[in-house]
Amino acid sequence: MPTKRELIGRDGPSGGFQWSDVRWRRIGAFVGGVVCSLLYFRIDLFQYLPGWAAISLASIPIGLLFYGLTEQSWQTALKFTVGVPVGTGLPVVLGSLDLAFLPYYHSTSATIRVRGNDRLSTHKRGRQ
Repeated sequence: MPTKRELIGRDGPSGGFQWSDVRWRRIGAFVGGVVCSLLYFRIDLFQYLPGWAAISLASIPIGLLFYGLTEQSWQTALKFTVGVPVGTGLPVVLGSLDLAFLPYYHSTSATIRVRGNDRLSTHKRGRQ
């Protein structure tokens, strides 16, 4: 009496294409990144949000595309996606609280605010 392995043969069910081998999360992240990118440019968030917030939200589709196109783990992609807006928005928030540790660009008056010895002085761009 033949065994199951002999009946199934070498080209059994595991020999062909398997849908479970497809990386659906990466494909979904790539498609989501493309859709979010199109929406980001179509909506033009700079009309509704401050510049630093609109720039920070741009990291979401970039992070999705990064995860979808690379072999990086989702944790690495998430660190990248969250780190960019935090790094972009934190200086602005700290500056609005008068806790500016570094010079930052103040976009409404086209000046660079620099922390002086005991007061906040404003210098025009390009001048030292």
